[in-house]
Amino acid sequence: MKRLKNLSILVLILACSITAFSQKKNTSETKPSLDNIIKSADEYRTNHQYDKAIERYTAAIKLDPKNPDTYLNRGLCYDTNKQYDLAIKDYNTVMRINPKYADAYYNRGISYYSQSQYDLAIKDYSTSIELDPKNADAYLNRGLCYYDKQQYELAIKDYNSALQINPDNADAYYDQALSYYSLNQLDIAVKYYSTAIKLNPNYSTAYYGRGLCYYYQKQTDLAINDYTTAIQLDPSYAFAYNGRGQCYYQKEQYDQALDDYNKAVKLNPKDEGTYINRGNCYDDMKQYELALMDYNTAIQIDPTDAIAYYNRGLSYDNQKMYDLAIKDYTAALKIKPDYQIAIDNLEIAKKNKEDHK
Repeated sequence: MKRLKNLSILVLILACSITAFSQKKNTSETKPSLDNIIKSADEYRTNHQYDKAIERYTAAIKLDPKNPDTYLNRGLCYDTNKQYDLAIKDYNTVMRINPKYADAYYNRGISYYSQSQYDLAIKDYSTSIELDPKNADAYLNRGLCYYDKQQYELAIKDYNSALQINPDNADAYYDQALSYYSLNQLDIAVKYYSTAIKLNPNYSTAYYGRGLCYYYQKQTDLAINDYTTAIQLDPSYAFAYNGRGQCYYQKEQYDQALDDYNKAVKLNPKDEGTYINRGNCYDDMKQYELALMDYNTAIQIDPTDAIAYYNRGLSYDNQKMYDLAIKDYTAALKIKPDYQIAIDNLEIAKKNKEDHK
């Protein structure tokens, strides 16, 4: 979740030029003024036509190479185009022109964050905060870096700072909830998700997050309600279908679970987790062939997913195919050596194999 600060360049219209320099009217019609070039660039950027905006900003820079705002806005366009090195180059130029330009550090932090260069991003966000302590988004984005580095306490501290500046920032409450969820403090996470929802009733991901908390708290019906709301707000929300499917699976409402898993797979065919979940559902229904197909697909998507190997092994176990079960449990343990349930089932499968000789 990144937040770009769009700095619109103020176009100064010199009214006196119409009268005092009216004799240059024909020339200005054939050669656009700097202000008009910048104005058109801003319009292209606003309309998400970033390549055209870059062309116009570049033309403006040729006419006025000392205007930091033009470099900043061109950098925004490069960043949106995922041309991060070019964006960073423009932000560096802004800093050379004006070393105290807080937004340049903030935006460069975004470019670093987009490349998972979290330490560099944190450094830039920190400088931006020093120069502009009232920029709540700088605290939020630095918090995101700490979150991705799994430094949840530092993330929470930054989100609190953002909320002190803007107590009505739904994103800050949402980000707080994510951190508390990661710390397994589910009651606090639910509280923050609820506040985010109160501030923004259309916050589909907040409903999903709260639903996930309810699921792990075994409040399945509340989880279903939240997942359903998330789906109503965003019918293409694959994870919400998967989450609701998990709830139905826990309630042994397998047909409803399968319906949701099928929708999730259709929306996001690259999520191995949904295939594992659907495979578990098929396995419980003793539709082993379909279960194995789903586990195989999950492993093809991510050959390092220990859970996929474990569940396929469990399915083989249920079918008394102990050699294949042992092979899959062993594969799961190679990926995750401390996978205790796989250790336990491996020993059971070996014993069952001996007993059935």
